[in-house]
Amino acid sequence: MKRYICAGLFTLVAAATPAFANQGSLDGGLNEREYRLEQRIQHGWRSGELSRQEYRRLNYELREIERAERYFKSDGFLSQRELGELHARLDGLSRAVYRETRDLDRRHGPYNYDYRADRRY
Repeated sequence: MKRYICAGLFTLVAAATPAFANQGSLDGGLNEREYRLEQRIQHGWRSGELSRQEYRRLNYELREIERAERYFKSDGFLSQRELGELHARLDGLSRAVYRETRDLDRRHGPYNYDYRADRRY
C-alpha cells in the first residue's frame, strides 16, 4: 500500500512540475520586446535610416510605453487589460519603426548608406 501512495505522489509531482517552470516572467515578455525595439531604433539611427526627428519621436514613444508600464505596475499587479494595452502600443511602435526605417527620409540622404554601421558583432 505504501508503494502505491509513493508512486501516486511521484506521478502527481511529475505532472505538476511543468506548471511551475516559467513563473519568473509575469509581464508577458514586455521587457524583451522593449529591448528589441530599442535595438532596432538604435540600429536605424546608426545606419542613417532614421532622421533626427524620427529617431527622437520613436525614442520618446518607447519611453512613454515604459513609463506606462511602471505606472501600471505601481500597484504591484499587471492586469490582462493593462498587459494587452502595453502589447498593442508596442505593436504600433514596431510598425512605426518598420515604416520609418524604410522610407526615403534618411539622415545622410536617400542613397548614402554607411555599411560600417551595420556590424552586428
